[in-house]
Amino acid sequence: MSDELPKLFSDEEFNELRLVRERRELADRRTVERRVAPMQRRLTDGLPESTIEQKFPHIAQKLTLVWRSEGCAAYISGLSVADRPGRQGFPAEVMEDLMMLHEINDTLINKPSLGQAAAAPPAWKEAVRREHD
Repeated sequence: MSDELPKLFSDEEFNELRLVRERRELADRRTVERRVAPMQRRLTDGLPESTIEQKFPHIAQKLTLVWRSEGCAAYISGLSVADRPGRQGFPAEVMEDLMMLHEINDTLINKPSLGQAAAAPPAWKEAVRREHD
């Protein structure tokens, strides 16, 4: 073990080294932010965000993951019931959106052909096409 004491810096040297370190950390932080920023951008459908997306983005994200499933119905039902003490509940417009989403999800999982109906041509178009062929 050495008997030498560590080198002491004057206040000026210490402040200069501190500034150098802070500049380096700031540059490193900016580099990380530039790399992470594109990953943080969310995909969007181009429409304005809903109230749920604006006020409760974590709930919106979970809804997109479980959408069109029994799990989604259970998740929305669980959100609708205050089972933990100290909870205020959701604002009225958020509850309305959740109930609407619950109804849509329920319709889609109970009538799976409903989602494909819009893609199929109406019967009258088929009849007209057969007449011209």
